[in-house]
Amino acid sequence: MQGLPDPAAEALSVLHPTEDAAPFPCGAATSVYGRAMPFRPGRLLLGAAILSTLIAAAVFWDAKGLRRLHKLDADAARQEAANASLREENARLSRRVKQMSGPGEAQALEKAARERLGYVRDDEVLFKFE
Repeated sequence: MQGLPDPAAEALSVLHPTEDAAPFPCGAATSVYGRAMPFRPGRLLLGAAILSTLIAAAVFWDAKGLRRLHKLDADAARQEAANASLREENARLSRRVKQMSGPGEAQALEKAARERLGYVRDDEVLFKFE
C-alpha cells in the first residue's frame, strides 16, 4: 500500500491481502464483510436518477397530467383577475370612507342618506313618480 503510513498500511493489508484490491470497500466490487456487492453505489445512483426521470416524464406527458396543469393555470389566472377587481373595489370603498370621515362629514353623510335611503329634510317635500 503506497502512500500510507506504516500502521495504516498494515491494517489495510490484513483486511485486503491482495495488492490489486481497492483500499476502501465502497469502491470495490469484491466482497465486503464476506458478501459480494452485486451493484456499485455509483450504478445504484445512476439507476435511481434514470428511474426518477422516467417517472417525471410519465407524469408530464400523461394526458391527464397536462390537462390538470392547464386547468390549474386557468384557475390561477381567473383568480388573479377576481383579486384585481376586488382590490379596485376596496380602494374605492376606502376613498368613500375617507370622504365620510373627513372635515365634510356632515355633507357626505347627508348625501349618502338622501341617495340610498331617500331621506328628506323636514322643510322638503318628496315627489315620487312611477
